[in-house]
Amino acid sequence: MEILYEVLKRLHQYNLRLQPRKCKWGSTQLKFLGFIISAEGIQMDPAKVAAITNYPPPTSTKSLQSFLGMANFALRFIPNLAAITDPLRHLLKKDIPFHWTPQCATSFNKLKAILQDASLLAHPDFSKPFKLQTNTSNLGLGAVLLQQNNSNQWQPIAFISRSLSCAENNYSTT
Repeated sequence: MEILYEVLKRLHQYNLRLQPRKCKWGSTQLKFLGFIISAEGIQMDPAKVAAITNYPPPTSTKSLQSFLGMANFALRFIPNLAAITDPLRHLLKKDIPFHWTPQCATSFNKLKAILQDASLLAHPDFSKPFKLQTNTSNLGLGAVLLQQNNSNQWQPIAFISRSLSCAENNYSTT
């Protein structure tokens, strides 16, 4: 109750108003910008996951860009996104004709499957140890930030990855 009182006091102090029909009091979870935030952690909104997993195979560069944009929205939930999407991103290169190959279909379906099984990302607890695991390949860079939970298991906080630029592709992986 103290926190609620403090929030209401500050709203009054700064002359801010709330619309009661948009307020949810005493809720244990919050839907915010396509994510569900709860005491356990952060996960993708099932409606957003369904939009990506029900997306038909792209038939043009524009539809592929649209799909990859939706996939990038879920970046923090997908390990090694850059490596998985490499065959798809290859179709976006200049002067490359759009030709849907079996590798593209595999990449497309793998991405959708991973997103359906996306894990819950834990909230960071700065009193507990963190671990950063990194990975690199000829296609991209990746990392996962982990933290020990109460049962001493390492739980993901966030995944991050990106593809290598043309100049970076000229360097050795190490």
